[in-house]
Amino acid sequence: MCMDTLDDNKTLNIENKSSSQSQLVSTSSSTLCIVCFERQRALGLVPCGHFNVCVPCGHSLKSCPTCGSNIKGLIRIYD
Repeated sequence: MCMDTLDDNKTLNIENKSSSQSQLVSTSSSTLCIVCFERQRALGLVPCGHFNVCVPCGHSLKSCPTCGSNIKGLIRIYD
């Protein structure tokens, strides 16, 4: 009976580690540019307001990659 409890605890610990690692990955990827996935997001798009691209990608876009609206301006966002 004690071995069953030990096995259950090991499984629980493994599951907790996996969910923590998944959460870490999703958190860090949520701050990446959605065009190149290499650099941090740094620009807000005008007029739609989406904050989803890095500086180099933002300057090469004509329309928002999220909603498709025409980009009329860029706002640098500092974190």
